[in-house]
Amino acid sequence: QGYNRLADGRRAEGGRVRLAFCWAHARRKLIEARPSAGSPFVDEALRRIAEFYAIEKEIRGQAPEARRAVRQERSKPLLEAMHPWLVQEAARLSKKSDLGMAAAYVLDHWPGLILFANDGRIEMDSNLIENRIRPLTSAESLYPSSSSVWKH
Repeated sequence: QGYNRLADGRRAEGGRVRLAFCWAHARRKLIEARPSAGSPFVDEALRRIAEFYAIEKEIRGQAPEARRAVRQERSKPLLEAMHPWLVQEAARLSKKSDLGMAAAYVLDHWPGLILFANDGRIEMDSNLIENRIRPLTSAESLYPSSSSVWKH
Protein backbone atom coordinates (compact mmCIF):
# COMPACT_ATOMS: atom_id res chain seq x y z
CA GLN A 1 0.00 0.00 0.00
CA GLY A 2 2.91 2.34 0.65
CA TYR A 3 4.08 1.99 -2.92
CA ASN A 4 0.57 2.65 -4.22
CA ARG A 5 0.55 5.98 -2.38
CA LEU A 6 3.72 6.95 -4.22
CA ALA A 7 1.90 6.68 -7.54
CA ASP A 8 -1.47 8.11 -6.49
CA GLY A 9 -1.99 11.33 -8.42
CA ARG A 10 1.70 11.90 -9.09
CA ARG A 11 2.85 12.77 -12.53
CA ALA A 12 6.14 12.04 -14.17
CA GLU A 13 7.65 13.14 -17.43
CA GLY A 14 5.34 11.76 -20.09
CA GLY A 15 2.43 10.91 -17.83
CA ARG A 16 1.32 9.43 -14.54
CA VAL A 17 3.72 7.58 -12.27
CA ARG A 18 3.27 3.83 -12.70
CA LEU A 19 4.63 1.13 -10.45
CA ALA A 20 6.81 -1.60 -11.90
CA PHE A 21 6.20 -4.87 -10.08
CA CYS A 22 8.65 -7.67 -9.48
CA TRP A 23 8.60 -10.96 -11.39
CA ALA A 24 10.61 -12.62 -8.60
CA HIS A 25 7.78 -11.91 -6.18
CA ALA A 26 5.19 -13.21 -8.66
CA ARG A 27 7.30 -16.31 -9.24
CA ARG A 28 7.65 -16.87 -5.49
CA LYS A 29 3.87 -16.66 -5.01
CA LEU A 30 3.44 -19.42 -7.60
CA ILE A 31 6.13 -21.61 -6.06
CA GLU A 32 4.67 -21.22 -2.57
CA ALA A 33 1.21 -22.13 -3.87
CA ARG A 34 2.36 -25.28 -5.67
CA PRO A 35 0.87 -28.36 -4.03
CA SER A 36 3.32 -31.05 -2.90
CA ALA A 37 1.94 -33.30 -5.64
CA GLY A 38 2.89 -30.68 -8.21
CA SER A 39 0.87 -28.51 -10.55
CA PRO A 40 0.91 -28.34 -14.35
CA PHE A 41 -0.33 -24.74 -14.04
CA VAL A 42 2.60 -23.67 -11.84
CA ASP A 43 5.09 -25.63 -13.94
CA GLU A 44 3.91 -23.90 -17.12
CA ALA A 45 3.86 -20.46 -15.49
CA LEU A 46 7.41 -20.94 -14.20
CA ARG A 47 8.55 -22.14 -17.62
CA ARG A 48 7.16 -18.99 -19.20
CA ILE A 49 8.74 -16.74 -16.57
CA ALA A 50 12.07 -18.52 -17.09
CA GLU A 51 11.92 -17.47 -20.75
CA PHE A 52 11.79 -13.81 -19.68
CA TYR A 53 14.76 -14.31 -17.38
CA ALA A 54 16.75 -16.01 -20.14
CA ILE A 55 16.21 -13.01 -22.39
CA GLU A 56 17.18 -10.64 -19.58
CA LYS A 57 20.38 -12.59 -18.99
CA GLU A 58 21.34 -12.08 -22.64
CA ILE A 59 20.79 -8.31 -22.57
CA ARG A 60 22.10 -7.53 -19.08
CA GLY A 61 24.47 -4.58 -19.16
CA GLN A 62 23.32 -3.26 -22.54
CA ALA A 63 22.10 0.28 -23.06
CA PRO A 64 18.44 0.90 -22.18
CA GLU A 65 17.37 1.43 -25.79
CA ALA A 66 19.02 -1.82 -26.87
CA ARG A 67 17.31 -3.66 -24.01
CA ARG A 68 13.97 -2.12 -24.96
CA ALA A 69 14.37 -3.20 -28.58
CA VAL A 70 15.09 -6.82 -27.62
CA ARG A 71 12.24 -6.84 -25.13
CA GLN A 72 9.83 -5.50 -27.74
CA GLU A 73 10.91 -8.14 -30.22
CA ARG A 74 11.16 -11.15 -27.89
CA SER A 75 9.63 -10.56 -24.44
CA LYS A 76 6.52 -8.65 -25.45
CA PRO A 77 5.09 -11.45 -27.64
CA LEU A 78 5.67 -13.91 -24.78
CA LEU A 79 3.86 -11.58 -22.37
CA GLU A 80 1.01 -11.13 -24.85
CA ALA A 81 0.66 -14.91 -25.09
CA MET A 82 0.94 -15.45 -21.35
CA HIS A 83 -1.84 -13.08 -20.30
CA PRO A 84 -4.81 -14.85 -21.97
CA TRP A 85 -3.40 -18.21 -20.88
CA LEU A 86 -3.17 -16.96 -17.30
CA VAL A 87 -6.71 -15.54 -17.41
CA GLN A 88 -8.01 -18.88 -18.74
CA GLU A 89 -6.14 -20.90 -16.11
CA ALA A 90 -7.16 -18.58 -13.26
CA ALA A 91 -10.82 -19.03 -14.25
CA ARG A 92 -10.45 -22.78 -13.72
CA LEU A 93 -8.94 -22.43 -10.25
CA SER A 94 -10.82 -21.83 -7.03
CA LYS A 95 -10.28 -18.20 -6.10
CA LYS A 96 -9.86 -19.24 -2.46
CA SER A 97 -7.23 -21.90 -3.17
CA ASP A 98 -3.52 -21.14 -2.85
CA LEU A 99 -3.14 -21.58 -6.61
CA GLY A 100 -6.11 -19.32 -7.31
CA MET A 101 -4.73 -16.61 -5.05
CA ALA A 102 -1.29 -16.87 -6.67
CA ALA A 103 -2.83 -16.56 -10.14
CA ALA A 104 -4.90 -13.59 -8.93
CA TYR A 105 -1.74 -11.95 -7.55
CA VAL A 106 -0.04 -12.17 -10.94
CA LEU A 107 -3.12 -10.89 -12.78
CA ASP A 108 -3.72 -8.07 -10.28
CA HIS A 109 -0.12 -6.92 -10.74
CA TRP A 110 0.00 -7.54 -14.49
CA PRO A 111 0.16 -3.88 -15.62
CA GLY A 112 3.20 -3.33 -13.41
CA LEU A 113 4.78 -6.67 -14.25
CA ILE A 114 4.84 -5.91 -17.98
CA LEU A 115 6.26 -2.38 -17.75
CA PHE A 116 9.80 -3.68 -18.20
CA ALA A 117 8.98 -4.73 -21.78
CA ASN A 118 8.38 -1.13 -22.82
CA ASP A 119 11.24 0.56 -20.99
CA GLY A 120 14.85 -0.60 -21.08
CA ARG A 121 15.61 1.23 -17.86
CA ILE A 122 13.26 -0.93 -15.80
CA GLU A 123 14.43 -4.25 -14.37
CA MET A 124 11.98 -7.14 -14.48
CA ASP A 125 12.50 -7.80 -10.80
CA SER A 126 13.70 -5.94 -7.75
CA ASN A 127 16.35 -8.49 -6.72
CA LEU A 128 19.29 -6.24 -7.57
CA ILE A 129 17.91 -3.36 -5.48
CA GLU A 130 16.81 -5.57 -2.60
CA ASN A 131 20.21 -7.24 -2.44
CA ARG A 132 21.94 -3.84 -2.40
CA ILE A 133 19.78 -2.35 0.37
CA ARG A 134 19.45 -5.46 2.56
CA PRO A 135 22.64 -4.72 4.55
CA LEU A 136 21.43 -1.17 5.10
CA THR A 137 18.11 -2.27 6.54
CA SER A 138 19.26 -4.96 8.93
CA ALA A 139 18.43 -4.43 12.58
CA GLU A 140 22.12 -3.99 13.31
CA SER A 141 22.32 -1.07 10.90
CA LEU A 142 19.33 0.68 12.44
CA TYR A 143 20.39 0.48 16.09
CA PRO A 144 23.76 0.38 17.80
CA SER A 145 24.75 -3.14 18.85
CA SER A 146 24.83 -2.01 22.47
CA SER A 147 21.08 -1.28 22.28
CA SER A 148 18.72 -4.05 23.30
CA VAL A 149 16.12 -2.70 20.82
CA TRP A 150 17.60 -4.40 17.74
CA LYS A 151 17.63 -7.76 19.53
CA HIS A 152 13.86 -7.64 19.99
